[in-house]
Amino acid sequence: MLIRRAMYLFAGLALVGGALIAAGDDPFVGTWKLDLAKSTYSSNHPKPKELTMTIVDQGANRVATFNGTTADGSPIQMELTAPIKGGPAEIKGAPPNPSVDTVTLKYISPTAFDLVASKDGKEVATRHVKIARHHQTFTAHYTGPDPKGETITQDDFWRRQ
Repeated sequence: MLIRRAMYLFAGLALVGGALIAAGDDPFVGTWKLDLAKSTYSSNHPKPKELTMTIVDQGANRVATFNGTTADGSPIQMELTAPIKGGPAEIKGAPPNPSVDTVTLKYISPTAFDLVASKDGKEVATRHVKIARHHQTFTAHYTGPDPKGETITQDDFWRRQ
């Protein structure tokens, strides 16, 4: 359960990367549902039963709220807040991933960004996020450690609600 919640948290951090885009034109703001049929996870990291994310801008901050159910039936309830122009995120409702101590957003374009996670100055994980041209779906590819230090891969496919 700890592993799954930490990975959902990392997904939320990736989405906050959309904060680098001007708030009024940001295609990431809205409500999104994880499409489980199109998402793939490592065998050592089961998919959640369901997951919905709502992204809103509140003043100078971006807030991503997650609600869902893990594979074992435990609730997922997290909130991630980060400055729209980038910076450290505040996370509520999720255990931290001890395999990561720093998160850096690398802006690529208004519809794509990378989230790079580091531990002790060494890059340990990457999540690449790209929204589709029609702004109704986006993908997020993650490769890196889970809280136990095991390498996992995860390809999330999100649909706008």
